[in-house]
Amino acid sequence: MAATILEQGPVCDGYDVRLRLADGRLRRAHFTAQPENIQAACDAFEAQLLAGDTAQEIAANIAAVATLGATAAVTFVSSTVPQNVAALRVAFLLMKSEQVCRTAEFLLTLTDTQIKNAFSMNQTQCDAFQIRLASKVEALTTMLNQVGE
Repeated sequence: MAATILEQGPVCDGYDVRLRLADGRLRRAHFTAQPENIQAACDAFEAQLLAGDTAQEIAANIAAVATLGATAAVTFVSSTVPQNVAALRVAFLLMKSEQVCRTAEFLLTLTDTQIKNAFSMNQTQCDAFQIRLASKVEALTTMLNQVGE
Protein backbone atom coordinates (compact mmCIF):
# COMPACT_ATOMS: atom_id res chain seq x y z
CA MET A 1 0.00 0.00 0.00
CA ALA A 2 1.23 3.40 -0.84
CA ALA A 3 -1.23 6.23 -0.76
CA THR A 4 -0.05 9.13 -2.93
CA ILE A 5 -0.36 12.50 -1.25
CA LEU A 6 -1.83 15.01 -3.70
CA GLU A 7 -2.44 17.96 -1.41
CA GLN A 8 -2.12 18.66 2.29
CA GLY A 9 -2.50 21.47 4.74
CA PRO A 10 -3.95 22.80 7.97
CA VAL A 11 -7.67 23.44 8.24
CA CYS A 12 -9.67 25.16 11.00
CA ASP A 13 -10.21 21.93 12.96
CA GLY A 14 -7.05 19.98 12.20
CA TYR A 15 -5.13 18.85 9.15
CA ASP A 16 -6.43 17.52 5.82
CA VAL A 17 -4.65 15.39 3.25
CA ARG A 18 -6.06 14.70 -0.22
CA LEU A 19 -4.69 11.43 -1.52
CA ARG A 20 -4.94 8.82 -4.22
CA LEU A 21 -5.25 5.29 -2.92
CA ALA A 22 -3.37 2.40 -4.49
CA ASP A 23 -6.58 1.31 -6.25
CA GLY A 24 -6.96 4.77 -7.85
CA ARG A 25 -9.73 6.14 -5.64
CA LEU A 26 -9.38 9.71 -4.38
CA ARG A 27 -10.01 10.38 -0.68
CA ARG A 28 -9.59 13.15 1.85
CA ALA A 29 -8.14 12.14 5.20
CA HIS A 30 -8.84 14.43 8.13
CA PHE A 31 -6.62 14.41 11.20
CA THR A 32 -7.29 16.41 14.36
CA ALA A 33 -3.66 17.57 14.26
CA GLN A 34 -0.82 17.31 11.74
CA PRO A 35 0.63 13.80 11.98
CA GLU A 36 4.34 13.48 12.71
CA ASN A 37 4.71 11.14 9.74
CA ILE A 38 2.09 12.14 7.20
CA GLN A 39 2.85 9.27 4.77
CA ALA A 40 2.56 6.64 7.52
CA ALA A 41 -0.72 8.19 8.71
CA CYS A 42 -2.08 8.16 5.15
CA ASP A 43 -0.99 4.55 4.63
CA ALA A 44 -2.77 3.58 7.88
CA PHE A 45 -5.86 5.48 6.69
CA GLU A 46 -5.77 3.54 3.41
CA ALA A 47 -5.36 0.22 5.24
CA GLN A 48 -8.39 1.03 7.37
CA LEU A 49 -10.47 1.86 4.28
CA LEU A 50 -9.42 -1.36 2.55
CA ALA A 51 -10.26 -3.43 5.64
CA GLY A 52 -13.72 -1.85 5.62
CA ASP A 53 -14.12 -2.63 1.92
CA THR A 54 -13.14 -6.25 2.58
CA ALA A 55 -15.60 -6.61 5.45
CA GLN A 56 -18.43 -5.06 3.40
CA GLU A 57 -17.78 -7.33 0.43
CA ILE A 58 -17.68 -10.45 2.61
CA ALA A 59 -20.92 -9.45 4.34
CA ALA A 60 -22.59 -8.82 0.98
CA ASN A 61 -21.38 -12.18 -0.36
CA ILE A 62 -22.70 -14.06 2.66
CA ALA A 63 -26.03 -12.23 2.52
CA ALA A 64 -26.38 -13.04 -1.19
CA VAL A 65 -25.59 -16.72 -0.67
CA ALA A 66 -27.93 -17.00 2.33
CA THR A 67 -30.86 -15.39 0.51
CA LEU A 68 -30.38 -16.31 -3.15
CA GLY A 69 -28.72 -19.71 -2.91
CA ALA A 70 -27.58 -21.12 -6.26
CA THR A 71 -28.35 -17.86 -8.07
CA ALA A 72 -26.12 -15.72 -5.85
CA ALA A 73 -23.39 -13.76 -7.62
CA VAL A 74 -20.43 -13.29 -5.30
CA THR A 75 -17.49 -10.97 -5.87
CA PHE A 76 -13.84 -11.10 -4.88
CA VAL A 77 -12.67 -7.55 -5.59
CA SER A 78 -11.68 -6.58 -2.05
CA SER A 79 -11.66 -10.03 -0.45
CA THR A 80 -10.29 -13.49 -1.11
CA VAL A 81 -12.00 -16.88 -1.30
CA PRO A 82 -10.35 -18.06 1.95
CA GLN A 83 -11.56 -14.91 3.77
CA ASN A 84 -15.10 -15.54 2.53
CA VAL A 85 -15.02 -19.23 3.45
CA ALA A 86 -13.80 -18.42 6.97
CA ALA A 87 -16.56 -15.85 7.42
CA LEU A 88 -19.16 -18.22 5.95
CA ARG A 89 -18.21 -20.89 8.50
CA VAL A 90 -18.86 -18.44 11.33
CA ALA A 91 -22.05 -17.07 9.78
CA PHE A 92 -23.34 -20.57 9.10
CA LEU A 93 -23.63 -21.21 12.85
CA LEU A 94 -26.00 -18.24 13.21
CA MET A 95 -28.15 -18.83 10.12
CA LYS A 96 -31.81 -19.71 10.22
CA SER A 97 -32.92 -22.94 8.57
CA GLU A 98 -33.89 -21.42 5.21
CA GLN A 99 -30.54 -19.57 5.06
CA VAL A 100 -28.69 -22.82 5.77
CA CYS A 101 -30.59 -24.50 2.95
CA ARG A 102 -29.90 -21.63 0.52
CA THR A 103 -26.21 -21.72 1.44
CA ALA A 104 -26.17 -25.47 0.83
CA GLU A 105 -27.81 -24.87 -2.54
CA PHE A 106 -25.06 -22.39 -3.44
CA LEU A 107 -22.26 -24.70 -2.28
CA LEU A 108 -23.63 -27.48 -4.47
CA THR A 109 -22.96 -25.28 -7.52
CA LEU A 110 -19.22 -25.52 -6.80
CA THR A 111 -17.06 -28.23 -8.34
CA ASP A 112 -15.48 -30.96 -6.25
CA THR A 113 -12.12 -29.24 -6.65
CA GLN A 114 -13.50 -25.89 -5.49
CA ILE A 115 -15.10 -27.48 -2.43
CA LYS A 116 -11.98 -29.46 -1.57
CA ASN A 117 -9.79 -26.35 -1.88
CA ALA A 118 -12.17 -24.06 0.00
CA PHE A 119 -12.71 -26.43 2.92
CA SER A 120 -9.39 -28.36 2.85
CA MET A 121 -11.10 -31.69 2.21
CA ASN A 122 -10.12 -34.92 0.54
CA GLN A 123 -12.47 -36.59 -1.96
CA THR A 124 -14.17 -38.81 0.63
CA GLN A 125 -14.90 -35.82 2.86
CA CYS A 126 -16.10 -33.84 -0.15
CA ASP A 127 -18.52 -36.61 -1.16
CA ALA A 128 -19.95 -36.83 2.37
CA PHE A 129 -20.22 -33.03 2.53
CA GLN A 130 -22.13 -32.93 -0.75
CA ILE A 131 -24.56 -35.57 0.50
CA ARG A 132 -25.25 -33.47 3.62
CA LEU A 133 -25.69 -30.37 1.44
CA ALA A 134 -28.10 -32.20 -0.86
CA SER A 135 -30.26 -33.16 2.15
CA LYS A 136 -30.46 -29.48 3.13
CA VAL A 137 -31.52 -28.50 -0.39
CA GLU A 138 -34.12 -31.26 -0.38
CA ALA A 139 -35.46 -29.89 2.92
CA LEU A 140 -35.68 -26.40 1.38
CA THR A 141 -37.52 -27.73 -1.66
CA THR A 142 -39.98 -29.58 0.56
CA MET A 143 -40.53 -26.49 2.68
CA LEU A 144 -41.09 -24.25 -0.35
CA ASN A 145 -43.50 -26.75 -1.91
CA GLN A 146 -45.60 -26.77 1.28
CA VAL A 147 -45.97 -22.99 1.32
CA GLY A 148 -49.51 -22.10 0.35
CA GLU A 149 -51.04 -25.51 1.00
